[in-house]
Amino acid sequence: MYTAHVPSENIKNDEIIYTHDRCIVKYKFNNNGENLTFSMYNTSENLITLDLTKSFFILNGRAYSYFQNRSMSRQFTSTMSISDNYQYYNLLYNIPKISATNSSGISITYHETPLIIIPPKAFIELSEFSISKIPFVSCELEKYPVPKKVNAMQYGIINSPFVFNNSLTYYGTRDTQNINHEFYIEEIANYPQGNLLITRDTNNCGKKLGFQVYTLKKFKPNQFYIKYQRQ
Repeated sequence: MYTAHVPSENIKNDEIIYTHDRCIVKYKFNNNGENLTFSMYNTSENLITLDLTKSFFILNGRAYSYFQNRSMSRQFTSTMSISDNYQYYNLLYNIPKISATNSSGISITYHETPLIIIPPKAFIELSEFSISKIPFVSCELEKYPVPKKVNAMQYGIINSPFVFNNSLTYYGTRDTQNINHEFYIEEIANYPQGNLLITRDTNNCGKKLGFQVYTLKKFKPNQFYIKYQRQ
């Protein structure tokens, strides 16, 4: 279990929220090495523009640009089949059965935009970079603890193994704003799965979907976990 240091005033209703002049930024820490997610909501009455070329995720001092100049493709395909079902007449008059299939498709390639325009009272969401994709290993942490002997490592910003920032630059109608949100992992602990997670049935409108999902027994928005197997 990883616990990120977040000022208490920025945790509201089980969400991590930072409020600024023209926007609200929310964060979600995802489990199992998935990317950190943040959203930006435009609270103003005018357009604002997030500049990805001047926005960075910074992990332990290394900056990763949100603009990666990628080219992406989408493919659209359609298939049409024709077949006759008059088997009796096919046999009676020795008419061969007719069947045909025709497939067609198009591919659209588009380039990543360096600027994202956010309309008033709307939001965008980005999820690009992970804090860690593999479990943290320390000689001072028991890798496979028993339920009643779980120890946790405490860290400050100076000695934390994960210090990360989200530095965002956006434009209003007349000025440029830079906002920076800094975090660090202040506690790491290894737990047996039963101490930490419970399974819940999934359902759609009351009907079980036949598979279960794992959820934290006690959810906190500044915590996440990375599962690993005994070797």
